[in-house]
Amino acid sequence: MDYEDVITRAAAFGAVCDASDEATDEAAEDDTDTDAAAEARWQLICELHQTTDRDAFEAVVAAAKSDDRARRLVGLDALGQISYKTDRPYLAETLPVLLDAVSDQDAEAVASAVTALGHVADPRGLPAVLQHVGHADDEVRFAVAVALPALTDSEKPAADVTDALITLTRDPDPEVRDWATFGLGTQLHADGPEVRDALAARLADDYDDAAEEAMMGLARRGDPRARAALLDRLCRLADDDSVRPGTLELFEAVAISRTTDALPPLRRLWQRRDGLEPSARRMLAETLATLGEPVEPKS
Repeated sequence: MDYEDVITRAAAFGAVCDASDEATDEAAEDDTDTDAAAEARWQLICELHQTTDRDAFEAVVAAAKSDDRARRLVGLDALGQISYKTDRPYLAETLPVLLDAVSDQDAEAVASAVTALGHVADPRGLPAVLQHVGHADDEVRFAVAVALPALTDSEKPAADVTDALITLTRDPDPEVRDWATFGLGTQLHADGPEVRDALAARLADDYDDAAEEAMMGLARRGDPRARAALLDRLCRLADDDSVRPGTLELFEAVAISRTTDALPPLRRLWQRRDGLEPSARRMLAETLATLGEPVEPKS
């Protein structure tokens, strides 16, 4: 494989996406072209992820240090998972490159570096990630929320990771709140009044995915505040055709809480199961079975 060619082509597709982002009035067909370019770029980066060649790694590192923005982003996006199928033989050499990159002046490069540090999952990357909890760019804070749980012990998470995720559950960006709530409530086993109160604060989040993640996190901790929110959400799902589950965490949270009060809305929801995605139907069937009412799932 000609690794330089792969990087160059991926960078060219990235430049197409950048040009579209800078435009102020894009036609619908241009959006389609941009999506295709982004997909093609990631397909090429995935080719780099799967290689174990030393030459590939060195080409990727050189790209990550390039003055050319599009090449630099390709290099950083490739570094986090290069050779992941063979236990990352270049891990020790990868970390310092990423630690340098988190100080980049380009927000997208910082987001890529933070994301890569999450994939590398080396705790030595934690201080560099934590410094961006309050970054002005939504994509960087999103990358931080996703990366943090991988950089600490999930059973006994570092206090600064827990505190950072609590902060991010209050973020103005809904996807940041969602992932921070997922990290705090499900990925980590942190507990205590501050953790529970942070999760409870998201129960009324207008972003359904974040609210359902909060329900799951509280249910896992046996917090009674999950019950009322779960029942309210289930009734809305069962009685309003326009409402769809934000995540499958909702059904899992009901199964964990094992509240039989959930059975009436679950039964009503099962009657209109054809309106749900197959994965949601299967999870609904499993939840009913857990509560003592097995049904025949419809694929």
